[in-house]
Amino acid sequence: MSVLAAGAFVAMNPQSAQAARIANGSRIDFIGNADAANTSIDFQEFLDALASGSFGSPTGDWVFVTTATGGFESSLNPGTTGSLPQAVGTIKDIDPVPFAGSLPAWLTFSTNNIAFELTSAVLGSDRQYFLEGVVTGNGFDPTPFSGELTTQISGAGVKTFSGIITAVPTPALLPGLSVMAVNVLRKRKKLKTASA
Repeated sequence: MSVLAAGAFVAMNPQSAQAARIANGSRIDFIGNADAANTSIDFQEFLDALASGSFGSPTGDWVFVTTATGGFESSLNPGTTGSLPQAVGTIKDIDPVPFAGSLPAWLTFSTNNIAFELTSAVLGSDRQYFLEGVVTGNGFDPTPFSGELTTQISGAGVKTFSGIITAVPTPALLPGLSVMAVNVLRKRKKLKTASA
């Protein structure tokens, strides 16, 4: 019975069992340029004039983190240099939409060794997409995420997007605990039947 109680404590506190798991609700907000359609999203350079500046020269289309909370905060450290975010990443196009499968390193922050593998992208309303995938790297256990990406067209015709990714880890121990609890109940029932 004490084993079951200890297991239940670990399941309710998954951080104690797997310290590298990203906390539920950890979130990043990021921005960039994109030409979005109902069937694909073509991400484009964002402030490409900075390619030789203080952000280095990442390959691919750039994104900037504007806010990071929870487990992402210390990893991405989204402070600012002047008025620009410091955390710079790269992003891959999504084609086709809807997308279901595996797009490894869809969004990456190489200086922080964090990658987001995209497993699903679905168009919601006009220029709004719902995303799912897995966060990897930087010593994290693979952690599921959900997200949303909304695209805008400014008055100057510039096509931008804003995205949100939220970690939604599932306690890995719950299925095992369920089996363990059923086995304990079966043993009790057998003992009760045998003693009667």
